[in-house]
Amino acid sequence: MPGAIKGQLGPESKFLQYGRFQAFLAQTDNGELLGRIVASVNSRLCAKEGKQIGSFGYFETIHDHDVSDALFDAATTWLIEQGCVLGRGPIDLSTHIGGLTLVNGFDEPAYIRMPYNPSYYPSLIESAGWHGVRDAFAFDFAMEPLAPAFERAYRLALRAGITFRAVHTKGEAMRSDLRAIHRIFATSFEDNWSATERDVSEFVDEAEQMRHIIDPRLFPVAEYNGKVVGFWLGLPDINRALRASRGWPTPLVFAHLLWKRRRLDSARVLAVAILPEFQKPRYALGPALVYLGMDGGASGGHPYQRAELSWVWENNARSLGLIRGAAGRHYKTYRMFERKLDGRT
Repeated sequence: MPGAIKGQLGPESKFLQYGRFQAFLAQTDNGELLGRIVASVNSRLCAKEGKQIGSFGYFETIHDHDVSDALFDAATTWLIEQGCVLGRGPIDLSTHIGGLTLVNGFDEPAYIRMPYNPSYYPSLIESAGWHGVRDAFAFDFAMEPLAPAFERAYRLALRAGITFRAVHTKGEAMRSDLRAIHRIFATSFEDNWSATERDVSEFVDEAEQMRHIIDPRLFPVAEYNGKVVGFWLGLPDINRALRASRGWPTPLVFAHLLWKRRRLDSARVLAVAILPEFQKPRYALGPALVYLGMDGGASGGHPYQRAELSWVWENNARSLGLIRGAAGRHYKTYRMFERKLDGRT
């Protein structure tokens, strides 16, 4: 299995410090693999919501209802044995690792760290007794000048005492930035549905592994009196380079990725986050960071042409308003599913 998944599900998985999981495979009598699923219990999510919630994730299967039903039966049986009363998914152990099912937008390839699945997956999940509970959206942007209001917001933020710079990408300066960014994530997204907090060491280790693909133009941070108070997090869409190197040995893939990275013309925006006390209109930090991220991504010797912002929950009115004001085009929809784990759907 891919190295990242092997680390997530192996004996050294950091998830085992606060959760447990069980993987199931469906295969023929002669060993042909037909599908997989992982059932998990995240104690942090259970504590956050005040009930025993179990999840399914890493779901892959052929287009066969008998196979998918068998996988879900095995997963739900295990979750019930763990005392869970509600199932939710897809969640790959925790939402910061991965999850969701694509339900609209199958004609477009997935951006970095976003899921893709065949169009028959939603019906297989529903036929196993799960129902859609919440949708998430992805937006497409052309990397071109924004409405004048965004530059005015940037000027307003400067007058309010905010300064901006690119994230550090090396050494202790980078680790210091990452610790500050972790703090903002923890406070800005603590109420995000189904999300659970990561330990700072877990967050920093994961982010440092991605330092080779960070483009500072896509990662501006905002400071007030020397303290990081907000950021725009974008990454080059390395999926486009990885697709071209499918099947190569890992060292060749890495070398190819580093060579192609500077020629990529698309990016994914993962988050725009601001400390709550700096979300006041007088700082105008949200549109100011959008202005800097879009302007930076469209500059340089190899400017980005397009960006995807993903994902945003359907009920996040503040973010949806900001995105639509920046001319984001809703072009993909993802779904989270639930079912009761007492024998009834």
